[in-house]
Amino acid sequence: SHPFHLISYSTLSSLPMAKQLLLILPLFACLLILATALKPCQKLALCALEKCIEPKENGTKTPVEEEIIDNLIGRFNFGCMYGPSCYDYCMGCDTCKYGMEQIKNIVVHNKSDGQCPSLEKCAKDCFSDQVRSRSPWDCFRTQCAPECFDRRKCNTCYDTMKSIFSAFCYREGYNYKFKTKCRELFDKTSTDLVFRRRRLL
Repeated sequence: SHPFHLISYSTLSSLPMAKQLLLILPLFACLLILATALKPCQKLALCALEKCIEPKENGTKTPVEEEIIDNLIGRFNFGCMYGPSCYDYCMGCDTCKYGMEQIKNIVVHNKSDGQCPSLEKCAKDCFSDQVRSRSPWDCFRTQCAPECFDRRKCNTCYDTMKSIFSAFCYREGYNYKFKTKCRELFDKTSTDLVFRRRRLL
């Protein structure tokens, strides 16, 4: 699907020209940057955006700032990113490649590297033979993925998700809605998520 499919022609045509440009230009800029960038992790981000994140349903309201990451996680298919759909791009991005290798180690019961102990333990629980009530990737998404937004717990997964969040942010127009840069929005929302999770522990 095309990254601009979320904004229909009828919606755009009903807006003043200035607002049309404010909506469209960031999306074009994002596509141009990601399509032409030489950095492998940016190419991975574009693949994940196109193939692994469910599009927003028509009429769905933009989440409030503190719910942005929860919204991303809820629509993200991690099995898609680590699987065939984005395999080549993941292998080209060192941080994603590391995550993929650890998942493989867990699945075949090899010892993981231990750089992200809490995330690896969570993934091991999800991929264990005892978990049969739901997909291991659904378990990973709901139980483990929030760990990827805590740099101190897993720097490699954090960096991967920061690249993907930036592309997601531009596509959803969050930089326009919240009047900030996507990287800055990631820093703030990921910090808030970590703080909220620690309060629950």
